[in-house]
Amino acid sequence: MEMLSCHQVMAQLWAYIDGELTPELNEQVRAHLEMCARCYPQYDFERAFLAFLQRMASEPVPAGLRRKVFEQLLAEDTREEAG
Repeated sequence: MEMLSCHQVMAQLWAYIDGELTPELNEQVRAHLEMCARCYPQYDFERAFLAFLQRMASEPVPAGLRRKVFEQLLAEDTREEAG
C-alpha cells in the first residue's frame, strides 16, 4: 500500500471524516493518521469541531446573530453589484 504524504492527507481530510473516500483511499488516510503525529491532531480537532457544529445545529440561532449575518450578506451583494 502506498503511503500518502501529509499534504495529500490534509487535502482529503474532510472527505475522510465525511466517509466519502473510496475504500482504498480511506484505508491509506487511516493508516497515515494512525502513525503521523503531525496530521492526527488536525484530524482530531476537525472531527471534534464537526461534532460541535452538529450539536449546535439543534439549538436555535439567536435573532441578533441571524440579523448580523443577513446584513453582511446584503452588504456583500451591494458591493458586488457596485463593483
